[in-house]
Amino acid sequence: MHPFSPSCTPSSTSSTAAQPTPQLFCIHPGQPHALVVPAGSELFCSHGSLLLHSGPQGLVDGAPSLQWQLSTGQRWRAPCLLWLQVSSQGGTARLQCSMAPLPASAAPPATPWQRLRALLRSVGGRRTAAG
Repeated sequence: MHPFSPSCTPSSTSSTAAQPTPQLFCIHPGQPHALVVPAGSELFCSHGSLLLHSGPQGLVDGAPSLQWQLSTGQRWRAPCLLWLQVSSQGGTARLQCSMAPLPASAAPPATPWQRLRALLRSVGGRRTAAG
């Protein structure tokens, strides 16, 4: 089943340059949805119960991953740029996302493998320069 269904089409709202039209997602049980959420973005649970899960923070083994639960009518604002996995707790849930613009210099967070590769390159470069 596709995460977008006809019952989840956004209502017609006008958008301005300062406030883009929110995106509406239907999250079905057992089908999590991945989102890149810029700092300042607002997520609103318009129906059901949602679990927001971020990956481990930083490069340190054992670093915590963060979780938030939203019920119908609750909002959450992203404190920083995050990759989130959103899943439904129970039946189909509806998520409304008002995404903040990405800063020009910001790129989506790297995967753990990309961060490890960059770390190894920087360590390898230091060894040859010092050696």
